[in-house]
Amino acid sequence: LVAYVAGVGNTGTPTHDSVVFNSDQSMTKIGDVSRGTGYRLTAWILNAPTAATGTTVATFSGAVTEACIIVAVYNGVAETTTVHSDVDTVSHAGATSTSSMTSTVTAIGDMVSFGAFHENSNATTPGGGLTEREDETFASNKLSLNDLISDAATESPSASWTGGVGNHAIGFVIKAGADSASNPVVITKAIAPPPRGQYRVLARADGQGAVWSLGV
Repeated sequence: LVAYVAGVGNTGTPTHDSVVFNSDQSMTKIGDVSRGTGYRLTAWILNAPTAATGTTVATFSGAVTEACIIVAVYNGVAETTTVHSDVDTVSHAGATSTSSMTSTVTAIGDMVSFGAFHENSNATTPGGGLTEREDETFASNKLSLNDLISDAATESPSASWTGGVGNHAIGFVIKAGADSASNPVVITKAIAPPPRGQYRVLARADGQGAVWSLGV
């Protein structure tokens, strides 16, 4: 699965007319949010790309002078429509800005991705269990893409930074790939500091599935 996330910061906030991967595979928009006439954050995905590599080309409705773009590839996931998408926009005049939202997942092991876009180049601090995978800075704009592998029915991803007066966030959940002996679903749960002693792990499968193996 290929994901395209872009933050546009110039006056007029041009929209995306299209996003195409490898010259002939159109991507699907799953989220778009803007504030006034100055800032826009958008997310697009392509399931089951037919090429292993390719160039992603975006066409805008007008001239773009300030943009941050991240293209990410997710392997070992279900090549189907994303399970859930959500958008959130807030505007702050104080010294600290925060974007957050609650994403509902369908199964432990689903991937929660969270894009955050704000009006200054200060570093983004992910929260709610997220890890920052990529960030891009252009002029006075910062875009970051963060993710986590869910270990709960509901996750609360967030991002924060200092300064700035406006920010956007888009979150989406990608279904975990069907587990099999050759394509296992791997879930990591960390305990820090690890206590000494013996551990017991309980593995369950619903009526539609089966447990292939369990490793600790």
